[in-house]
Amino acid sequence: MSEIPLDNEGYLTQFSLWSSEMAEKLHGQSLSEAQWPIVRHARAFYEQYQLSPSMKLFLAYLLEKDPQNPPLSVLSLKKLFPGAGSPMIRIARAAGLPKPINCIQ
Repeated sequence: MSEIPLDNEGYLTQFSLWSSEMAEKLHGQSLSEAQWPIVRHARAFYEQYQLSPSMKLFLAYLLEKDPQNPPLSVLSLKKLFPGAGSPMIRIARAAGLPKPINCIQ
């Protein structure tokens, strides 16, 4: 793969260039089976609203899209996407989305 076009904060600059291989490079490691649906839902949210989701909006979106599964929480997303700050930053990066505007890190 050629060089990935990133902004100065490490986010993909062209949504259409994203691939599953690129997602793992942007995430810095392989994504687990539990992480992939979250990344795909984040991309679907962006395609629908042209906006990187905030935590609250994303959790509501996930519940709407898959009401049969137990709802995710902030804590469960932090466990799936561990690290300092909001897991939405790591989810957006892996999904090839712009940085969520309400995230300061």
